[in-house]
Amino acid sequence: STLTLISSASATVAGVKAQVASVTGLSSAEQALAFGNLARMSDAATLGDARVATGDTLTLMQLKDHNSRGYRLWKLVKNVVSKAYRMRSTLSTLGKILLGYIQVIDAFRRFEYVQWPPMFTELLIRLDVPIDLQLIPFDCATGARLSFYNFLLGTLLVPPMGFAALAVLASLAVVAYSVRNCTCDKRSRPRSSISWKALALIKSPTSWSLHIWMLLICYPVISRRTLATFDCVDLRGSAYLRDDPSLVCSTSQHSVWEGVAVMSTMIYCLGIPLCAWGVSSWARHSKGAWLKPRVGLLLASYQDHYHWFEAVDLLRKFFLTCVVLRVSPGTKVQLWFGSLVAVVSALVYQRLSPYRSEHCQKLQLVVQLQIVFTYLAANVFYRELLRLELGSL
Repeated sequence: STLTLISSASATVAGVKAQVASVTGLSSAEQALAFGNLARMSDAATLGDARVATGDTLTLMQLKDHNSRGYRLWKLVKNVVSKAYRMRSTLSTLGKILLGYIQVIDAFRRFEYVQWPPMFTELLIRLDVPIDLQLIPFDCATGARLSFYNFLLGTLLVPPMGFAALAVLASLAVVAYSVRNCTCDKRSRPRSSISWKALALIKSPTSWSLHIWMLLICYPVISRRTLATFDCVDLRGSAYLRDDPSLVCSTSQHSVWEGVAVMSTMIYCLGIPLCAWGVSSWARHSKGAWLKPRVGLLLASYQDHYHWFEAVDLLRKFFLTCVVLRVSPGTKVQLWFGSLVAVVSALVYQRLSPYRSEHCQKLQLVVQLQIVFTYLAANVFYRELLRLELGSL
């Protein structure tokens, strides 16, 4: 609660206390106690001594009750946020581990001849979040069906469109800040232009972290759709695209898109892990301090002598989310290949222990073992009879 008084420069502190006492009933001693350890003026001093002019408004506020439920809740939230900020490196590592796990187990939903339990199938469906044009209902808006090629193009454009969107948002933020803080005095304006400010914001560590997160999220989806371009199924003398049987693989149009897929393989599938290895190594051994905070998301998770391990993790996801789907589809060889990659990955993580945080290392081992056990379970739920029935159609 608050109390507002109309002041006078000649009024004394004793007079103000008397006004407060007449309204609130608080004695002079009780009022002094309410101010705690704050320095107080003598009763004979005037408000003018405190630079209070005649006609100014004095607003007296009641101190917060530190025992109230609202204050305790606010204090708890503040402490949690402060601790989370101090642990931001560990939390980002945990987030990357869980993200990689979700991306890897999504491949199990694409094993056509494994009859998973309904509960596990429902879990896989709920964890599948498309990041390409499937999020936008173009089919309903245009009345035309989008082909595999349209979705491939949309997927490949996600990273550059994301970079462009961040650049536009940075420019708008700089423009809004400049307009809000502009002044008519040209001499007091900053020397740097808006474009240079926007460029500095784009090159900031926060912007780089957002770009890296976007690539980590998009990488398995882009790689899977890229390799799907080469996956054709022979049916009655003709080859059809597995992900879109309405497309024939022997056409010149498909040859063009295969060329696009080859470029995507070089730029995305192999280029992103290679870039992660090169950038992390450069930042680790570079004497300049400019690059290291900007790629902290790649470096902070691992020990110094394993600064390149993000590239290894990306290749692991590439094999377990993309390559495994193209190795003898529909056969147990596919499951054995996935089991082999999963076991090797678990052994590598257990042997090297690359993470800085022991909690992150333990979580990653649990994730790797769970993937291994899921592949073992896939061999149990594999149905050879179903494969033969579907193959005869």
